Amino acid sequence: VETGIDGVCEGAINVSVSDNTIQVAGEGVVSIKVYAANGSLVAKNNGNSLTATGVASGVYVVNVQTADSVYNKTVVVK
Repeated sequence: VETGIDGVCEGAINVSVSDNTIQVAGEGVVSIKVYAANGSLVAKNNGNSLTATGVASGVYVVNVQTADSVYNKTVVVK
């Protein structure tokens, strides 16, 4: 999995995609969910990383829930 966005940052949250892993750096990360452009959930995991094996090329929204907030980041998987 490759991404057209190399580590998108907003506040204290940093989302990066490399190899077959989506990694979220930041404090208090509770869960990660990945949604396709049509809104369907394609992957989820509790914690700060998930394996993206089998995720097709396209545009996805990575939803990160922390103890205090929810962040949404758009990534392009090539």
